[in-house]
Amino acid sequence: KSVWMWAIGYAGIFFTSENLWRASGFTGMRWFMNFRFFGYQSLYEYLTLHSKDYFNSRFSGSLSNKITHAVDGAQALFEKMLWNFFPLILGLLWFTAFSFNSDFRLGLIIAVWSIIFLVVNIWFAKKIHPRSFQSAKTGSILKGSIVDSLSNISLVHEYDYVAGEQEYIKNFVKKDRDAGLALWRLSEWMLFANGAMIVIFLCLMLGTSIFLFQEEIVSAGVVVMVIAIAITLTDKLLFLGMEIRDATRYFGEAKEGLEEILHKHTIVDSPNAIEFTFTKGAIDIVSIDFEYDNTKVFKDFSLSIPAGQKVGFIGRSGAGKTTLASLLLRHFEVQKGEIRIDGQNIHDVTLDSLRRAIAFVPQDTS
Repeated sequence: KSVWMWAIGYAGIFFTSENLWRASGFTGMRWFMNFRFFGYQSLYEYLTLHSKDYFNSRFSGSLSNKITHAVDGAQALFEKMLWNFFPLILGLLWFTAFSFNSDFRLGLIIAVWSIIFLVVNIWFAKKIHPRSFQSAKTGSILKGSIVDSLSNISLVHEYDYVAGEQEYIKNFVKKDRDAGLALWRLSEWMLFANGAMIVIFLCLMLGTSIFLFQEEIVSAGVVVMVIAIAITLTDKLLFLGMEIRDATRYFGEAKEGLEEILHKHTIVDSPNAIEFTFTKGAIDIVSIDFEYDNTKVFKDFSLSIPAGQKVGFIGRSGAGKTTLASLLLRHFEVQKGEIRIDGQNIHDVTLDSLRRAIAFVPQDTS
């Protein structure tokens, strides 16, 4: 009778857990797809508001990968938590409660062993985290470098620099390989430690339950249920190290992507910015100072251009011709002085309204 009761109870628990699992799938699919939509859209919108200087110093391919890393990494991490770690913790609590109900020694074994097992894996996770972050970072740089290299491959051929470009990419490939090996090596040690702890757990649980049965302290049904618990936990915990490794890698990818994207915007509207009102197009540059990369480009520079004039600037490369155009568009902020168009300080008007009023033909082919 006891055996039948536990067998039916186990089947009922399995049926309930499977239906809860499917219900979570139907609920989670909409949540995660909305999360992806919001993540991609919001990160792209934030990224596009960075300054020209931000994009000048970064590969566009790498930035694209960082958005993907941030969204995919966060989604995968939440999925792991919802469908792997959360059910496992609930299972451990349930199995511990059942074992305590059968015999306190069985419950004590699961409780103590579970705490030790989780502590060891958390320790490994902390060690893995910086390596997973570095692996994600090198992978992102590698992919971005390849994209940017291929997008300019015609120039590489024209300047007969294929071998040099291949060597350039090879350096990123090597860094990606070394970072991946460092992460994988520590992950294997975590799996080895988990395997050893699971063997100890099986020996303790099976040995104790058989001993209690021989001493007629527990029934045969309890032994069967302990065996079922041991098999279930072994199946779930055997690759927990890999799950934690993957979760740590996803966390590293998400963190690496977000850290690069969520820089504070340097060129923003002032708190009381108003719409720019275009009338004639008169430009007044008043005693401006501007420094870029520790190079003084303008110092106490002033210039007035009346409306309707055609003005050309001539000078050597790096003299500040393009920089002056960028300052008019507020791609950079002057450190001193001000720029006025039709009497309006461009710092006091909204960026959108200012740039809509200026026609600009860039020197690149885009």
